[in-house]
Amino acid sequence: MRERVARLREQLFAGDDRTVFWERMLALRRAHARHGHEPPVRLYALALQEITASMSVVIGEDELVVGRPREVLLSADEEARFARDAPAYLLPRWFHTRGHVTPAWDLLLARGLLGIAEEAEARRAALPDDAEDAAARREFWEAASLCCRAVVDLARRYAEAAAGMAAAAADPARRAELLAIAATCRRVPARPARSFREAVQSIWFVDFVLHAVCGARDYSVGRLDQHLLPFYRADLAAGRLGREDALELLQCLFLQMNSFIGLHDHYTSPVKRSPCLDSVQYVVVGGQLPDGRDATNPVSFLCLEAVDALRPFPRRIDEYETLLTENPIW
Repeated sequence: MRERVARLREQLFAGDDRTVFWERMLALRRAHARHGHEPPVRLYALALQEITASMSVVIGEDELVVGRPREVLLSADEEARFARDAPAYLLPRWFHTRGHVTPAWDLLLARGLLGIAEEAEARRAALPDDAEDAAARREFWEAASLCCRAVVDLARRYAEAAAGMAAAAADPARRAELLAIAATCRRVPARPARSFREAVQSIWFVDFVLHAVCGARDYSVGRLDQHLLPFYRADLAAGRLGREDALELLQCLFLQMNSFIGLHDHYTSPVKRSPCLDSVQYVVVGGQLPDGRDATNPVSFLCLEAVDALRPFPRRIDEYETLLTENPIW
């Protein structure tokens, strides 16, 4: 792995499971105080908006794929407040998200959140007053638009922060990386992705919000190799990206996936106090295409290599190729 990835991996394993996304709880308290009288669907959207508008923007010095909460060790007074408020503001029933879902990543990459928001707004405006359940349906479309735009606004804040960091960066290489992060976050997840980097960042930003902000476990990035393949091929053909660059972006993605779920053992250790609990991150590679053909592609192997290189005892990618050859049913 590249030195950057090795440093990010070290930082991950140096994490402390006692940290808490404290800003989220404070924002939920404010949201309930301000909007608790609203109908449930609208209250959810306004609470999401409150969190994304007030949470800190965190960009690490080595990060290429950005988006994570600011987690802190609580003071003694804050610990006492956490114990008192957690039942009401860590996973409140009025801001409940179930998870156990694979979002429509193809739709996100093809249309962007603003495209989805604009459709929601158009449907709301076109709904006749005498339509069945018109009020509830308008409420839903409005809330969908508010949620999409809240995430877009958070991404813009990341773009502004990255641009500010670039202006202050002494290292030309890091300045260029930060400017690329800024340009990427201005584009996605608001608009359709146009490159491998934008596709990875768009998927991660929405996944990060679903897990850390909405606070639900087990959202899946699904068939990541299928979603990323067109962007990978186009970038390689145009000379915008090399194989090792794509591998590095995937490793940055997978490290981010583990950055706020805790380092504890899933079965025997205390669960980190995270709203998404110890959410397992699922990635599916290979499989079949709709017509039954083998769906395995170069990004499938990149995903395997990226994950395995981050393990304490990585397996060589050629060993996976042998396994796939000897066991075609895989």
